[in-house]
Amino acid sequence: MVSEVVQHRPQNEGNLDQPEAKRARLDTLLTMTISSIFNACYSGSVIDTPEEETLLDSVVEPFLAGDTGPALPPKIADFIARMMTEKLSDDKLNEKVRAYKQPENCDILQPTRINQIIWDKIKPGTRSKDIKVQKAQSVLVKSMTALVVTIKDFLEGRPQKEVHGLFDTLALLAQGNLQLNLARRELIKADLSRDFATLCSQNVPVTKFLFGDDISKELKDIVNANKMAAKVMPKYGRVLVGAEEASEEEAIFARGRSSGRSPGPYGRSGRRT
Repeated sequence: MVSEVVQHRPQNEGNLDQPEAKRARLDTLLTMTISSIFNACYSGSVIDTPEEETLLDSVVEPFLAGDTGPALPPKIADFIARMMTEKLSDDKLNEKVRAYKQPENCDILQPTRINQIIWDKIKPGTRSKDIKVQKAQSVLVKSMTALVVTIKDFLEGRPQKEVHGLFDTLALLAQGNLQLNLARRELIKADLSRDFATLCSQNVPVTKFLFGDDISKELKDIVNANKMAAKVMPKYGRVLVGAEEASEEEAIFARGRSSGRSPGPYGRSGRRT
């Protein structure tokens, strides 16, 4: 099959312009490579020629290479890390948000609202969750507004404002990302045991993991805090009996296991007793 491809090259190939000639050579090389891969089922070898090896290396290398780029200046890297993990004070965040006004001819630059007819019908719990996501979205949209204004300043040749605008954009984007992570925690919170609801607190840092780098330590701290609370307020009953023996997964997702709680008027079966 390879020999047939080589033998039937156009006789006027040398007259092709450079892009077409290069494309023809690449097509031939690809055909040879595909043929070699199929023939390898019988010969036990995939790479037959240096050309094939070079081609396959060029295809495979992007997938095997590390996914990190050149290092940032330390101050910028530290700035990004702090903005993505530490919540700005409301005053500081509002100051940045108010600094960038929505352009009068671009009304799409605002948080997406739910149609009123739908909003009136959805459950209060769903509304509450959507409001939390909207809050994060409003910061992300404002960061796009800051970026648009910075681009405008760039086109008008105002370099000092550009730099400030770019850093404000980074800060707002990072804060929007942090608020989305906090909203994700709130969505997960309903599936956790009540005793571990504080795992979703803003005091638990968000890192590259949603619940921080050392969740085991956070869990132990919560268990110890619950024990102390049970001693101080014994009338509320003991908290999370047997938590030490349970696995982390069992403890976190053991909804309603806290002892001392009444099953309620409908009992454990869901029927009124």
